[in-house]
Amino acid sequence: MAEAIDIGTISARGQIAIPTAIRNKMDLKEGEKVLFFLEGDSLLIKRVENLSWADITKPLREAKKKIKEEDVLGLVHKLRKKRWYLMRIVLDTNVVVSGTFWTGASFMVLEAIDKNKFSIIISLPILEEYDKILHSEEILEKTSEYQQTRINAIHKILSKAIIVEPKEKIDFIKDDPDDNKFLEAAVEGKADYIISQDKKHLLILKKFRNIDIISPEKFLKLFFKFESGRAH
Repeated sequence: MAEAIDIGTISARGQIAIPTAIRNKMDLKEGEKVLFFLEGDSLLIKRVENLSWADITKPLREAKKKIKEEDVLGLVHKLRKKRWYLMRIVLDTNVVVSGTFWTGASFMVLEAIDKNKFSIIISLPILEEYDKILHSEEILEKTSEYQQTRINAIHKILSKAIIVEPKEKIDFIKDDPDDNKFLEAAVEGKADYIISQDKKHLLILKKFRNIDIISPEKFLKLFFKFESGRAH
């Protein structure tokens, strides 16, 4: 069920005001950026996460009632027995495609994202590539039946995503520069993992700035081990 439904009117200049109820629900402020994603006659609006660490944590630093800093170590050990942290991951396009059209490790990763087990980090260039590849006739014949299903798949990913706007331009992968967008999004979104099936350009790196780059199969093994540890 939708959390908020409202109707807006487009002005002569093509402008539209986001209804107050929705703006308040999303806590949108003047100057914030949003992503517009058009599929057929559906327009999805998604917040672009672009706050600094100082901005994000300011209310917490100013809170009057909070744990004493000297008690942090003990609390961390206590909370490690519970599942409280959502890992942030960036998915290479090949993982999204595999998990969309076939079952297997990639499918299981996407299912886990759908169940809110992880947070997926996406930038506009990554989203554009997801959309382009998923709608490619080289993957599946374009028919009206499959077209809506692929639109729904993109919308589902977007509904679970944290959208980032990378500030740093990375030129680390020389053989396939397009893959650098995954590094950029991972750095901007403070990702824990980049998940890929690309052995030639991404998996070969193993790690980039303390961000592990692993296959879907290896990631699932780590995740299930993590979950098992939390259950005991």
